[in-house]
Amino acid sequence: MGPSQTDHRQIPTGITVAVLTAFARPDEGGIQRSVEQIANALAPDVVLVAPPHPTAGEYDRSRSYPVIRRHLFGGPGFPTWFWILGWGWRMKRRGLRTILFGHASGACFLVPMLTIIGVRSIILVHGRDLLAEEARRTKWLMRWALRSSDWIGVNSTYTAEFVRTLGVSASRIVRTHPAVTDEVLKRPTTPKPKHILTVGRLVKRKNIQRVIDAIKLVTQTHPDVRYDIVGDGPEREALERLIEQQGLHQYVKLHGAIDDATRDQLFDQAEVFVMIPHTSNDPTDVEGLGLVYLEAIARGLPCIASDNGGVKDVVDPKYGHRLVDPNDVDAIARAITDMFDPIKKPDPNKIRERARQEFTWSVRNGRLLEMVQRRLAPGSIDIVIPAFQSARTIGRTLDSIFSQTLRPHRVIVVDDGSTDDLEKALAPWRSELLYIQQPNAGAAAARNRGAHEATAEYIIFVDADTTFRPFALASMLLTLRLHPEAAYAYPSFRFGPKGFHLFDFDDQRLRQMNFIHTSALIRRERFPGFDQNLKRFQDWDLWLTMLSRGDRGIWVPAELFRVDQRGGTMSAWLPSFVYRLPWLGRGVGLPNVDAYREAEKVIRTKHRLAMVAD
Repeated sequence: MGPSQTDHRQIPTGITVAVLTAFARPDEGGIQRSVEQIANALAPDVVLVAPPHPTAGEYDRSRSYPVIRRHLFGGPGFPTWFWILGWGWRMKRRGLRTILFGHASGACFLVPMLTIIGVRSIILVHGRDLLAEEARRTKWLMRWALRSSDWIGVNSTYTAEFVRTLGVSASRIVRTHPAVTDEVLKRPTTPKPKHILTVGRLVKRKNIQRVIDAIKLVTQTHPDVRYDIVGDGPEREALERLIEQQGLHQYVKLHGAIDDATRDQLFDQAEVFVMIPHTSNDPTDVEGLGLVYLEAIARGLPCIASDNGGVKDVVDPKYGHRLVDPNDVDAIARAITDMFDPIKKPDPNKIRERARQEFTWSVRNGRLLEMVQRRLAPGSIDIVIPAFQSARTIGRTLDSIFSQTLRPHRVIVVDDGSTDDLEKALAPWRSELLYIQQPNAGAAAARNRGAHEATAEYIIFVDADTTFRPFALASMLLTLRLHPEAAYAYPSFRFGPKGFHLFDFDDQRLRQMNFIHTSALIRRERFPGFDQNLKRFQDWDLWLTMLSRGDRGIWVPAELFRVDQRGGTMSAWLPSFVYRLPWLGRGVGLPNVDAYREAEKVIRTKHRLAMVAD
């Protein structure tokens, strides 16, 4: 066990991660508990740097990792930041690779500087730390820091969208939702019929007065309803007056701030959780996520809320929760009474199971560990290479594949009726390949044949004239692992001398024209197969088919492979606008333009897309 540390020389060599935060235990709070869980997950390869605390000694000594107590973000900026840079440089020489910031506000100047000295950075964003007034005043600085960091962990979709407005690629924004403990998930509950609960600070944004108004309506049909309100704040006196005016003393109880045991008991006894925040004109006055909703669903409670900030990430109507207009008292009352109806009330076991699947510390820390450690198990990717008359180029392709930092599970070469010396060209790698021969049937058929033989979790199709950068597979796999909502990961690439620097996935742009190369890493269970009736645009058709099923991609913002197409083609060398010129391709020596347009028409007809006017 390590005592509180103040000297880097006392910290063991081999520490690879430092967690920097202004909010840490033994203080209580959501961020404090989150930081503690992160450090515990990274132990013993982590050092925690946090502000001094009068009672920290015993807590620090109980940790399985060293703790440095120092003012980081509260005092004069530059001296503190210079200390961190100097300390980071010294620690880097002892093995430090990554600094994780427990919140965004402390990362402004540091992250770009850490990049210069070769230390990776991860910033955890909680929403309000970016939206606060002081953060808006330094928006340019925050944008610089976020763009310079390796990863940004966000607490909700709402926060992720805000970070994207600062110019950060979606692939570097990873959802690291807050979590609930196993103790809460396993805790037995004894819900009492028609008991409603709200837990939160008593401020106007929580909109509790509207819920009280709705309770007045509910009592007319359900006189046995009970409403418990836990929390304190500036609105308490106003709420007490409202309860008095409405004559609801026997139905509504303001508990104020209570101990954890009593609070847990009220959660266990509730049948419905209600918190319906309203949206004000102040963009900072939103729910980043709402930890209390997590506590509710962990106990199987159906929730009634509003579509405010990141609330919808937890209170998802697909699981029977209700999102209502926060200003519509009648709608709130109807939602409450519906939850009393056994037919309309959602299954609490399904609600609780979702919490187990998505909102546990093991899920959250698993993503953080992948961001920090970048450790990926080999053997999870199958590579399919359709080959036709490729003896001259396939050697370079295989060299690049077997030089990957992440070794594939299997490489499947499908010889599509070649008549050259392809089999001889494969000889140096033959023992490491699955080699399949078939009569010539086209690239789509060859890819599908290889996919049929694949067994790994992920699959990627690589043409025999493509060479990968050594970290290509690892980069795409890590991106997919950190973005479970994505069905495939696609990188930027180079086609001959021309670079294609792509962009975040955009379904409207994909419907206009294809921008994703065939060599994207796909979750195999989501792969629908190539349409073997198509001669062109097979990749565009694949992505459109997946989009029609709700499967979207995630961009990896790095140039990860190069295609050196033999002899070149019209599509490789003509600028894209040429295909839109009405006088080209019609008897003027550019037949490929007409062929391009006809193939495009086939795809647009199949997927019911509007034709782009010439």
